[in-house]
Amino acid sequence: MPAGKKVLIGISSSIAAYKICGLVRELVRSGAEVQVVLTPSANEFVTPLTLSTLSGRPVYTNLVQNKEGEWVNHVDLGLWSDLILVAPCTANTLAAMASGSCNNLLLATVLSARCPVAVAPAMDHDMFLHPTTQANLQRLDAMGYRIIAPGTGELASGLMGEGRMAEPELLLQAIREILLGEPFLSGQRVLVTAGPTREYLDPVRYITNRSSGKMGLALAEALADRGAQVELIYGPGTEKCRHPGVTTHPVETAAQMLDACREVADHCTLQVYAAAVADYRPAMFSENKIKKSKAPLSLDLVANPDILHYAGTHKKQGQFIVGFALESENEIENGLLKLHQKQADLVVMNSLRQEGGAMDAGHMECTLLTAHQDPVHLPAMPKRELAKVMVDQFRQLLNLGLVVYLLWVLGWNSAYAQELNCQISVNPGKVGGADQQFYANMQQALTTFVNGQKWTADEYQFQERINCSINIMLDERISGNTFKATAQIQSSRPVYNSTYTTVIFNYTDPDWQFEYNEAQAMEFNENAHTSNLLSMLAFYANLIIGLDYNTFGKESGTPYLRKAQQIVLNAQNAIELGWRLNQSLRNRYWLSELLNNSAYKPFHQGLYEYHRQGLDQMHKPERVIDARRKMLGAIEKIHDVNRNKPGGMLIPLYLKAKLPEIIGFCSKALPAEKAKVVEQLIAMDPLNQAEYNRINATGGGGSGPGGGGR
Repeated sequence: MPAGKKVLIGISSSIAAYKICGLVRELVRSGAEVQVVLTPSANEFVTPLTLSTLSGRPVYTNLVQNKEGEWVNHVDLGLWSDLILVAPCTANTLAAMASGSCNNLLLATVLSARCPVAVAPAMDHDMFLHPTTQANLQRLDAMGYRIIAPGTGELASGLMGEGRMAEPELLLQAIREILLGEPFLSGQRVLVTAGPTREYLDPVRYITNRSSGKMGLALAEALADRGAQVELIYGPGTEKCRHPGVTTHPVETAAQMLDACREVADHCTLQVYAAAVADYRPAMFSENKIKKSKAPLSLDLVANPDILHYAGTHKKQGQFIVGFALESENEIENGLLKLHQKQADLVVMNSLRQEGGAMDAGHMECTLLTAHQDPVHLPAMPKRELAKVMVDQFRQLLNLGLVVYLLWVLGWNSAYAQELNCQISVNPGKVGGADQQFYANMQQALTTFVNGQKWTADEYQFQERINCSINIMLDERISGNTFKATAQIQSSRPVYNSTYTTVIFNYTDPDWQFEYNEAQAMEFNENAHTSNLLSMLAFYANLIIGLDYNTFGKESGTPYLRKAQQIVLNAQNAIELGWRLNQSLRNRYWLSELLNNSAYKPFHQGLYEYHRQGLDQMHKPERVIDARRKMLGAIEKIHDVNRNKPGGMLIPLYLKAKLPEIIGFCSKALPAEKAKVVEQLIAMDPLNQAEYNRINATGGGGSGPGGGGR
């Protein structure tokens, strides 16, 4: 977020003014300086005392501050600001800004500004759509003002329509983009190394260098400002990183730094190796302090691992490696040689001959070298400013914006799926008796198989895993090792920043046969059918992980859902019982076919909107209403799929699993919204009509999302 930036917020007289208190608080928490200016009648909607307390600065309303005639310098305010946001901006203030009127302090400040100005309109539906208002908006847009479009919703007049001021979260996002630039690395992990390393001779002495870590930390923060989730591998530098988008991994030695890089590098689109790693370390380490003596002391050194070379030779397709070089002569030639030898994509070349020597100076200049473009020289500037310019250059020279977009489309690391954490229970049911140990061994073997398999290559970004349970109820023992069974499969994922978990999949898989041999190792090949038992477990593992992916990114679970479909086809081609197309609609064939059918693409988009844009935002009080509407919109999208492709089992299954949750949050909706969603839900899932009608009958939801249990 915009730490260190100066944001002036102008508030005009609208009921939406109360929302700005939360925005001011979030900006201050992020490290920004906030100055609030009210129009003369705005303090009827929000008090200067509240805003002054939240911002830590006096709130100004008039050009003359007090009876003594102390003047509030609007020119100074305009020059002080890095950004002016007028929110809420009423039709009157909007018209005055468009015409250049200057009859209050806020308007005078806007006219004096040399920084970007943004406006967030807030007014009734008819006022917003009036031709005069639309013409004023077009005029401000033509003058370079940033217009933050209002939303559609319940207005102060009691009507529903367009004109509702954008929610504080959207205002915060707009501020971020104006001040920091487009978050083109959103959803991507980036590795940055920074600082020196220490190579110990004994417990108190070490070899190191002058690096302060300032440049690496500045780059980590600049990359996080552009939306990246940054993994900072940090040697013992002199600075501290407090950016919420940066996770710091402290290390000391070159070997520790390499180990830390190996841990996270595989999942990082961009890797920036800015640390000043010691080239050598002592060949021997003394467990005790080396005593001083008059005799000469010789020191044998051995080479440290070359971290940049390791990264360049181990990068995967779609990854980019940036290295740093510090040279004292023939800078460009030596820098290009390093670029080639280390197999990096870009090298930042620093010269020791610049003022301060670059290592621990506050300012720095550098030259960016790539294999196919001319060198780009960046003049001396503070390292924090230089880092921002570097990130923009990285984007251009490495085509990062295009690459990140393509990676999103192709599904590479576009969402972080968690590994399965599966609990399997085997219920002997009708076939129990003397073989209880046999069934206990079966349960243990199946649980170990699922949890020991590496189903995905990614790590979940919130450090939690899919919760999955599979209960295998044995209905008949056909022979010694052959069983007929029913399986109950349920999975859920955590909701961000909450103890609440949301069900993703809940299904009963009936009437299937399998063999279990205690003496046979459980090995599964996804490209070939092996056994009914392992194929079923692998099928549901891929299905669950694919659906979980889709809740974090539109269709990002497609590769896993296709794996599930391939398992079905392999087993079907092997003519195995329980996998055949013609047995029943309620089988794995229809599940995988529908999930991979292009006609059901909006269903996957609905999953994303319901979970990521809806449930995951519910922990923010200011986002509850908007999040609920995202969820209602997702249900409408799924309803449209069902209307166009009726008769499929997929959508009723999904709704049945989420029935209590849907009733809970829909019960908090507006009456018109309730009536609409109930009609849609009954059309999709008529068997639960009575349950859905409870939504219309209640004025408040229960626990869970939208209720009071969060």
